Amino acid sequence: MKAKIIILLTITMLITTSYIANASLIKQNKEENVTMIFILNDHKVQLDANSWDGFDTYKKALKGDVEVVANANSQGGHAHTKCDHGSLGEEKGTANFTLYEEWIAHCDITAYVSISNYYDWEIDIAGWGGCWTHVKLGFRFFIIDESTGDELAYGYHEKMNYQQSHGAPINFANTNEEYCSHHPATQNSESFESVAFEKGKKYIFGITAHTWAYSSASMGAMSSIVTVTHNTSSNSHGFIYITWDDRPPLKPSTPNGPTHINIKGHQQDGVEATYTTSTTDPDMEGIYYQWYFEGYANTGWDGPYKSGEVASYTHTWTYFAKLDDGTYKSFNVKVRAKGSLVLSDISEWSDPLPVKVPRQRANNVLFSRLMDNFPLLVRLFEKLLIYQ
Repeated sequence: MKAKIIILLTITMLITTSYIANASLIKQNKEENVTMIFILNDHKVQLDANSWDGFDTYKKALKGDVEVVANANSQGGHAHTKCDHGSLGEEKGTANFTLYEEWIAHCDITAYVSISNYYDWEIDIAGWGGCWTHVKLGFRFFIIDESTGDELAYGYHEKMNYQQSHGAPINFANTNEEYCSHHPATQNSESFESVAFEKGKKYIFGITAHTWAYSSASMGAMSSIVTVTHNTSSNSHGFIYITWDDRPPLKPSTPNGPTHINIKGHQQDGVEATYTTSTTDPDMEGIYYQWYFEGYANTGWDGPYKSGEVASYTHTWTYFAKLDDGTYKSFNVKVRAKGSLVLSDISEWSDPLPVKVPRQRANNVLFSRLMDNFPLLVRLFEKLLIYQ
């Protein structure tokens, strides 16, 4: 009984391992920081957002002596806007940083795009007397065609828009009051449907973290601080996914090869003939071919071949069919293709190539059999022909 259980478990593990290996085929291009993931019937490009390709910063004191800080590198960034003043003061400023990834499309696709990253953000507000403040924090997601500068898609998430005036909900009128809100490792993401990419073009995917603060005081003092920082902990990394449905290869070319096969009566193993074809895959993945030889079982999937590469297959013709009118039947040869995904869509069949397979006449068959079995006769006939 134990032996049967062990056998069943072993078989289950082998099936599971095989499924996982085929359901998620991964190709890594380390130079471009791009991972191609083939999952069942989808394609997914994963851009490595742990180390960003580029960054940018912006800061400006719009009014008063406001403190604005913005810095960034390939690992992340930080933006900080602080309004801090006494009575009769008014300050306004903004600071942000942008992180972005670059990607060159390897084929024409219309894809679903998801951009995500983790940030720490907080606001700290304190004041007394007659004062007023307004602080904001938001994230802007974008996709840009680098060649034209056109923005293909964008979205803005306002995470916090806090306004505080004298009286409510926190009274800054007579005593020191404080309001704080801290949010560590918060995920911010945006998704875009049906974004069109062109083969060979470079695209920029990015997130801008934006802080903005404004405060005024007719008396007393006010301090308003809004800060955002890219979270760099190992468990809180960003990602950019570009996902699209698999598309089948184009219709393969009509097979090319011998169209007239002579099967001699003594050739019990049949006659071999090689046929070729080719096609392209819109997703530029590997291509597998299945051949159809009329009257024979379909072949297995042969490959993979590169998109556009000529594929060949050698078939053995083993029989013929004579029609009622005395002629011999033509057999059609066709081929179809599919991509390398586990559940890849299959192309349509190619146009057929008709192949005539007649049987050689009996006297020729007997003569050929003699030649095959008695090679000395061949030399004898050759000598007789020479000395005629």
